[in-house]
This record gives sequence, C-alpha cells and structure tokens, in this order.
Amino acid sequence: MSISGVVPAPTMAGALSRLHFTLDDVASLAPSAGGDVSQLRAVERAVRRLEAVKLVLIAQADRERAAEPSAHTSTASLVDQVTRSGGAAASAQVSLALALEESCPQTKAALADGAVTTQAAAIIVGALEKLPAAVTDAERANPPPIGSVVTF
Repeated sequence: MSISGVVPAPTMAGALSRLHFTLDDVASLAPSAGGDVSQLRAVERAVRRLEAVKLVLIAQADRERAAEPSAHTSTASLVDQVTRSGGAAASAQVSLALALEESCPQTKAALADGAVTTQAAAIIVGALEKLPAAVTDAERANPPPIGSVVTF
C-alpha cells in the first residue's frame, strides 16, 4: 500500500518479476521424498498456464504489429528471435495464439487453467478448422456424444 492509501494497480512487469522470484524459491527447495507426484502435477499445470500467457502475448504482438518497428518480416520471425524456438515452432505458436483468440475461447480457457497442453490445444484447433462450414458455432461448442451419427 502506498502512503496515500491507494494500492497501485498490478502490472505485467511486476507480476513477471514476482514470478521469477517465486521460481527461484521453488528451484532452491528439495522435492519431497516418498514418490509424491503432486509436485510434478503442480509444476506441469504451472507450465501449461505460462504457455497460455505466452500465447496471449503473442496474439497481442500480432494485433499490435510489434514486428514492424523491429524490422522483422512477421510476428513469427519476432517470436523466433525472442524465444529461439525455431521458425516452424514460432509460426505454429503464432497460428495457435491467433486461433485461440479468434475462434476457440473454450480451448483458450482450458489452457489458461492448465487443463490441456499446448499440443492438445493445437490438435483441438486443427480439428475444429477441418469441420465443414455448415457446422454452427453452437454445434462446435456442444458436439454430439461420441458414437452418435452426424450428417453434414
């Protein structure tokens, strides 16, 4: 709290700084003994959630054309330079980020919650993109049960 009694609004930079301090703390601790996999689950969920944040930032960079002032030819080129993930991986990340923002809010939410991996999200997005145009948004959001007969 500040002297005036007003709590300053959190910023992304501040939150990321705190995240790095927390990661330092986590890395310095010894895992609990006894084969407890709950810590592994918690770390995996955190990784998935951070991937979701990264994809939101990538989509924002694309919307704001962040690549242009830095002389990159595309958002994928910028992402590759920042993440050093390679051109194909960067391009896939941009495509996934944009698809989640534009047409897959449920998958985006599941990734943000850590319920699915980025690989699973990409599979879901790919499957949705292959559906015929006749499939409505409501049908996409609430598919019929597995095994039921569907005609297009």
